[in-house]
Amino acid sequence: MRVDQFGLELIAADLCQSPLPDTSACGQCASCRWVQEHQHPDFRWLRPAADEAEEAEADAASGGETEQDSGGGGGAGKKPSRTLRIDQIRALLDFSQLSSHRGGSRWALIGPIESLHYAAANALLKGLEEPHPSMRFVLYGERLQGVPPTILSRCRRLSLTVDATTASAQRLAQLQASTWLLPLLRQPRVQPSVWAQTAGKTLPQEVLDLLGLWLVDLSRVSHGLSPLRFPDEEGAFTALSRPIRAHPEGLQRLSRGLAQMQQHARVADHPLNPQLFYETIFEDLRQALVQDP
Repeated sequence: MRVDQFGLELIAADLCQSPLPDTSACGQCASCRWVQEHQHPDFRWLRPAADEAEEAEADAASGGETEQDSGGGGGAGKKPSRTLRIDQIRALLDFSQLSSHRGGSRWALIGPIESLHYAAANALLKGLEEPHPSMRFVLYGERLQGVPPTILSRCRRLSLTVDATTASAQRLAQLQASTWLLPLLRQPRVQPSVWAQTAGKTLPQEVLDLLGLWLVDLSRVSHGLSPLRFPDEEGAFTALSRPIRAHPEGLQRLSRGLAQMQQHARVADHPLNPQLFYETIFEDLRQALVQDP
């Protein structure tokens, strides 16, 4: 279960009209349906506009419909923001001062907490310091790096752990680029211009995340270890690692390639020319794999 889904389950259990004997949500009552649809009058979910947009696209692809929460950074002609903005926090603080529609607690689910903009974190801190008696906050995230200590000091921390295989599977399942990029990565040669056209409108950050995981496992296999993120791809890694190990600078080139993917990730949200950006990414990948033009 994803950490945000855990938060939803926790909130649904409290708002449920007919909780089960183990106190979990029934999943059938009107309140549970409203939480599932993010429409409960006593519940708000704050997340980056980019996360909302990606969920809407995934739901549309599966034939469903979604109502997106209001969020900052998604104006016409602009890419949805990947940070939690101060206007979202201000709207939440206004909501927190209202009376409950259902006579119980009101809830806010906020995350990933590491995506909080600096100004948004300061605004949220005020709400955490003096919360309304009926207001409850659930903050979630995959890491605490960058989260202000003042925020953390006002929260009760709960760590959810999963094994590496499950965590990898969950992360890969969230990357839509997996459907078209993994078959290409299994091929013996990288074709930068062709692959760039295949990428189309895929978010560059997704592609770079996947390439980073792939290169880490390739590096492991090249050093005689087993892959962690893609255990089913050991045959492909073994074939790709042969020219790397045979080249005098193969392992160094592979290491440089991984570092270049990390550098590309720093500007992935604002590529001036997506086609050219992808060609550069895949050309760096070709060189990292010790493949001549």
